[in-house]
Amino acid sequence: FYAARKLQDGFVWSDKFGWQLKSSLPRYDEGQRYFEGRWISAAEDVDRHRDIKQGWRIESEHYAIRTNDSIEAGVAAEVKLERLYRLWQQIFIGYYASEADVTAWFDGRSKALSGPVPQHQVVNFRDREEFKRALRAVEPNIDIPIGIYLGQTRTAYFFAGEGSDDRNLYHEATHQLFHESRPVVPDVGRRGNFWIVEGIAMYMESLRQEDGYYVLGGFDDERLHAAQYRLLHDDFYVPLQEFTGYGMEKMQKDPRIATLYSQAAGLTHFLIHYDNGRYRDALVAYLSAIYAGRDAPDTLAKLTGTSFADLDKQYREFLTTGWQKEAGKRKGADGSRLSDAVRGG
Repeated sequence: FYAARKLQDGFVWSDKFGWQLKSSLPRYDEGQRYFEGRWISAAEDVDRHRDIKQGWRIESEHYAIRTNDSIEAGVAAEVKLERLYRLWQQIFIGYYASEADVTAWFDGRSKALSGPVPQHQVVNFRDREEFKRALRAVEPNIDIPIGIYLGQTRTAYFFAGEGSDDRNLYHEATHQLFHESRPVVPDVGRRGNFWIVEGIAMYMESLRQEDGYYVLGGFDDERLHAAQYRLLHDDFYVPLQEFTGYGMEKMQKDPRIATLYSQAAGLTHFLIHYDNGRYRDALVAYLSAIYAGRDAPDTLAKLTGTSFADLDKQYREFLTTGWQKEAGKRKGADGSRLSDAVRGG
């Protein structure tokens, strides 16, 4: 519907410049830019948008990006974010919509999907140094992350150029979608169950295109590789009954944080893919409870209908089987596809 409205208003889509008036696009292709009622050169346009506060604003149906890097880079980021949005919306429909909502949409009794929707705000800096300078006041440890979502500003922040990463873009944008698609409590996961908040964002990092499909997850993903190595080689594992008791502060201050994050990524893959998706609905319900502040230490066990001890055993089985299949694939003994992927259009 958004695209139809833009076309009706005389706009056309450009892979370089986003939505532009059809009459203006040829001049953009020639190197001119429209600024405050007049045409200027591309070089002058860059000078006028050098400060992030005067950065270009690039809009799509679900995102508004402000950037001082370039129009082209902003459009490229927006395309990736819209792709993530479409996949996220399909996979986690049970998070932001009730069964009645879904039934009404398919019956044509609701216009909720056709009306305007709030745009998620994104700021994309020219480089990492500018990103750090701008955010140091609100995030003292900004030297570490290469992107961040801040709930207090309801904005995701990234940078372009050296050190930027699509996986990080998808990670922080996933946090944004879970925070902004329905009402949530402050400090999600502070009391416990924090692992899945990061685990699901790490899972969405794996978004990629294969054979004409968008694909998520799989034993060939780097996050699952790390989880397999920690469990099967290092024999590191915090039992789920204990792990679900970790709140945000406890997990982030633990000296084993990198290894704990690897386990969180592995467990998330497990809950999505084990036994042909046996626990997928429970996972979405688990996330809903955590973001609503209705979670307890035993929420995951109750929702899956499986004891923590049995989930621990199934997780080890899941990674062991996957490890063996992957080894077989590398030796040419197994030509089957390992990526038990969630696909979307």
